[in-house]
Amino acid sequence: MSNAPDSRELAKAASIWLARRDAGLDAAAEREFAGWLNEGPAHQAAWERVNRAWNATLPAVSSGAAPAMIQELGRRRSRRQRRNRLIPVACLAVVLVALTLKLRLSEAPASLVAKTDPAQIGAEVIRPERRLLEDGTVVELNTGTKIAVSYTPAKRRVTLLSGEAHFAVVHNPAWPFEVDAGGVVVRDVGTQFLIRLKPELTEVLVTEGVVKVDATLVVSASPKAARVVVTAGNRLAIPLHDTAASLATEPASSEETRKWLAWRGPRLILSDTSLGDAVTALNRENAFQISVADSALARMHLSGVFRADNAEGFVRLLETSYGVRVERQDNRAILRGAP
Repeated sequence: MSNAPDSRELAKAASIWLARRDAGLDAAAEREFAGWLNEGPAHQAAWERVNRAWNATLPAVSSGAAPAMIQELGRRRSRRQRRNRLIPVACLAVVLVALTLKLRLSEAPASLVAKTDPAQIGAEVIRPERRLLEDGTVVELNTGTKIAVSYTPAKRRVTLLSGEAHFAVVHNPAWPFEVDAGGVVVRDVGTQFLIRLKPELTEVLVTEGVVKVDATLVVSASPKAARVVVTAGNRLAIPLHDTAASLATEPASSEETRKWLAWRGPRLILSDTSLGDAVTALNRENAFQISVADSALARMHLSGVFRADNAEGFVRLLETSYGVRVERQDNRAILRGAP
């Protein structure tokens, strides 16, 4: 009898790792993933296949063709009528924010569900880390973001070491607040703003109020100090290495702002979770309530990352992609299987 790993189980595990990595892994989880990947060539091949399939959907997302792709995947799935089919899906347009999704939706028979280890099934809601600084300023940190805080009688200073963070600053002209991100200094003038630190540039988006941004640009091989005032609803990109003659702000549309801030919302992490359990988790987070009227439908399993505060978007995903029938009654939805 062969001890070779089942290709379907490896594909399932690879898809779950894809979702977890998109949500963000801490150091321990990164080591766990590396260990899983190094278990053998079959694991590496499964990861490459799933990752390649996911990457192939990205052009459709950027071109706005994602909704058509979702519908086509649903039609193909219905025609094939296969069970336990892993499909990575890009459906940013289905939810209200541009949060990358990885979805596996399978119609597991009751006998299979009964044999599944309950410890392997779960729904977890995660939220970005929030830090309340000593002056009352609130900092929200995206996954993997690191900061250093240094308050002195002269000024309040936060250094963004990596990642991106949103700041809601308690304004105090007598005690200036500034953030250093890769040598770019953002000074509060009474505001809320987000900063992204990338290897090649620092990006600033102001969501409320005003900030002053100080940067050193390289013009004809000579350093040149520059200061830019950024007001609410505008963004600024500052190159850290490339030659630049000037800096200019650009307006951020509501859609762009929504994409920038998407990570601040709670995320629902599903790992081979039944639709019934996923609905229970969503109902705890939303005024919009969902019920599943079909026991077979409730056994459908999902793995992926979703907005926990967008139950209506979750329902639309099931409706448009997999033919789930939806009966809407005021502030609730009843889900039924295909006739």
